Amino acid sequence: MKDIAPPPLPIRDQVSLRLLARAIDFFFWLWLIALLLWGFMHERAFQREWPIEATFWSFVVLGSTMLLDAVVHALFHTTPGRFWTGGAVRTGEGHPLSLGQHLRRNGAIWFGTLACFVFPFYLFTFTRFYRRLLKGKAAPHDERLGYQVTVREGGAITLAALVLIAQSLVTIAGLAALFLNRAPVP
Repeated sequence: MKDIAPPPLPIRDQVSLRLLARAIDFFFWLWLIALLLWGFMHERAFQREWPIEATFWSFVVLGSTMLLDAVVHALFHTTPGRFWTGGAVRTGEGHPLSLGQHLRRNGAIWFGTLACFVFPFYLFTFTRFYRRLLKGKAAPHDERLGYQVTVREGGAITLAALVLIAQSLVTIAGLAALFLNRAPVP
C-alpha cells in the first residue's frame, strides 16, 4: 500500500507559522542577550540622556540576536522557533545553511525586510515581505540568496501551544524589563 502524503498547509498557515517561528526566536534571543548584557547596558546606555547612545545599544542588542540566531542555526540546523513550528531553511540544493550563509540571510532580513527597525521604513519593507508570502512567493531575501524555507504540518508542538509559548516569552521579557528597570534603593 502506498503512503499518501498529507496535503500541504494552506499559504496563510505557512506564513503564520513562519512569522511565529521568527517571533519566538527573536524574543528568546533578545531575552537571553538582554540578561547577559544588562549590567553593562544599564550603566552605560540607560543612565545617560543621550538618545544616540540608546539607539546604538538597540542596534548592538538587536544585531546580537541576529548573530546568535545564525550561530545556533549553524550548530543545530534549526532554532527553537523553527523546531517548534516545523520550519526549516535550506539552500536551493536542500542543504542546511552554513554559518556564513545564515549570517548573510540574517543581514538581508535585518537591512532589507526589517529596514533596521527604522520607522516608518520597516512598515513598507515588512508589508512587501508579508504580501509576497501570502501570494505563495519566496521572501525577497530568500529569493535573492537562493534559499528555501519550508513549513511542515504537525511541528513538534501544536499551534495553540506555540501561541502560549510566545505569549510567555513576551510576558517574561516584560516582567524582566520592569524588574530590571527599578532604581536601586539607597
